[in-house]
Amino acid sequence: MHTLILAAGESRRFQGCKQLALFRGQTLLSRVVALAESVTPGAVHLVLGANAKHIRSESHALFQRTELSTHFHEQWSEGMGSSLAAGMASLPKPADAVLVLLVDQINLSVEDLQLMIAAWVSTPHNLRDTQIICADYGPTLGVPALFPAHYFAELMQLRGDRGAKKIISRYASNTLALPMESAKIDIDTVEQLDREHSR
Repeated sequence: MHTLILAAGESRRFQGCKQLALFRGQTLLSRVVALAESVTPGAVHLVLGANAKHIRSESHALFQRTELSTHFHEQWSEGMGSSLAAGMASLPKPADAVLVLLVDQINLSVEDLQLMIAAWVSTPHNLRDTQIICADYGPTLGVPALFPAHYFAELMQLRGDRGAKKIISRYASNTLALPMESAKIDIDTVEQLDREHSR
């Protein structure tokens, strides 16, 4: 299993480089990479786009100390679906499943991700190849989400700003949604991050 982190966006509403913003002593990028490394060590892949050179320069220590595979997506401005498709195309073969994470869901824990992986692994063999696991933060179903290889081709065809949710919606009958309040917060503005700091 591999983890794919989407961090290619421009973060226009954040008015700065969101990937490098600090939360409890870590950049958002460092935080999500640490989560990913905890559950899929040595199999973490990062999609960068806007501000990629700046992010790599400012995160030199992170890239030095982790086995982090990085893909630069030139068409990052097309949206999250496009970035997800590019990231999927860059994954090494073979892979039996991929766990998709965003850089800005700051309240996720290792336990949340372990729960998703355990749910997929415990799925009966005859169903596992088509079983999607996603987060339920009502009324929304979305990432983090785990997709078996059966869906890789469709994920690679995504375009525009519609990402994983499009596949989750299309295959609702094959999707197990796990309640995950921690996934509800994704940071869009500096003010929102400040509020989370004070909690």
